[in-house]
Amino acid sequence: MLAIFGDTPFKPRTPPHHSLDNLSWWHQILNAPPHPLPIPGPTPILNFNVFSDASSGFGIGITLGDHWKAWKLCPDWKSDNCNIGWAESIGFELLVLHVISDGTSDLHFQVFGDNRGVVEGWWNGHSHNGPTNDTFKHIHSALKAANCVIHTRYIPSGINPTDGPSQGIYPPIHLMLPDLPIPHALCPFIDNITMAHIPPHPASPTPIQKSLPLHPSCPPTGRPNASGLVPLTASNPPESLTTQRTRPPFPADLTPIPSPLRPSCPARNRLQQWRPPNSCPQHGTQVPILSSDDLSRIEHTISHAWADSTKETYGSGLLVYHVFCDSKSILEAQRAPASSILISLFLTNLAGLYSSTTVTNYLQGVCAWHIMHSLEWAIKDDEVIPLLKAVATLAPPSSKCKPREPYTVDLIASICRQLDISTPLHAAVFACLTTTFYATTRVSEFTIPRLDAFDTAKHIKLGDMRHEVDRHISKPALLCTESQTL
Repeated sequence: MLAIFGDTPFKPRTPPHHSLDNLSWWHQILNAPPHPLPIPGPTPILNFNVFSDASSGFGIGITLGDHWKAWKLCPDWKSDNCNIGWAESIGFELLVLHVISDGTSDLHFQVFGDNRGVVEGWWNGHSHNGPTNDTFKHIHSALKAANCVIHTRYIPSGINPTDGPSQGIYPPIHLMLPDLPIPHALCPFIDNITMAHIPPHPASPTPIQKSLPLHPSCPPTGRPNASGLVPLTASNPPESLTTQRTRPPFPADLTPIPSPLRPSCPARNRLQQWRPPNSCPQHGTQVPILSSDDLSRIEHTISHAWADSTKETYGSGLLVYHVFCDSKSILEAQRAPASSILISLFLTNLAGLYSSTTVTNYLQGVCAWHIMHSLEWAIKDDEVIPLLKAVATLAPPSSKCKPREPYTVDLIASICRQLDISTPLHAAVFACLTTTFYATTRVSEFTIPRLDAFDTAKHIKLGDMRHEVDRHISKPALLCTESQTL
């Protein structure tokens, strides 16, 4: 990018030395044969749990799930305007090359890094650093050959799993990724870290290969290939033909420090099973001395205040809260009851990473955890509302969607004309559509997330249909809401 010198855009100046290279690159791109582009539409963005990092004092590291690779920066790497931002961009390039090395193609996937300049530079399509722009060009070329698209995401350094390998702190050797040829342009700047560079680890049994989830909430579906990624195949070998696998208790990028206060359990059970060290303080003359059975009864009763889906969301927020506290070395006793300054710092660290709705839900999850264990929630609305407004302003563009076109009677009628109402499936779909439309209710209250999630105590069955009649109209009764059955 050429500078405009503020309010003197016509001031004579010398263009940066890389301008000719940039113009040549654009000339080549624009003169290439036309390449058809698909009409943009809803596209799944896969999360392979892949991260990169760079340390100016040592080198570059990448992690693909549990697997890793590292490179040592040469002593004279800071030349020709190369800086730490350039090194971070090299981490992205090496990460992309490893992801697509097994033939991965036709995908959109996320890559994570902790340098905002590089992450947001990719969003903007350029960097103010010339060598970093050159790296972006190389990444574009590699992605074009594989017909892939990456979506860069920022994470704090404290939770970046690649922080260790980039500083010479290596995971077990058996998890090292295979070597790939170093791009010719990078050979003067980096060297491969090989087994000869790593002190021997204590002997350990042959590791069980584990599959990597495409999303933290998805179960494993395959075995990792040479790059450490799960092959994206239509089907996988029968379980009897593969090594016994277990799902990791936490996502690779959200693993708290082990504690007896936080046993491994489903997200929806964390509000109750994850305990603060000072659960239900029984002090003062106004608080009666209660038995453990009484306290358990209170917790069990309160747990029914939220739907399972809400408890799962709150449990995810509680996990993020404790990972944040671990990264800041917050003592257990200081996590609950939480102080206003701690909650403010928590929200500040989430700003720019998640949508405002997600951050609000995570905050409510920490509040619900306090309520569950009879701890005071001393956070005032006038303290967090300004921060939540700031979170909404700083939310990443990918978290914001344009408003959808509303459903109208004409649209429903046009859908009906495409259905065969004599077919049970079509009739059920149309009945669900019209019922949720005219009842102005949530689709989730008339549908289930998966086939094995049907609950006869909550979900509508044919025998549950009834009508309530008041002096104005006869109307169907709504059987289930977000938190209770009516």
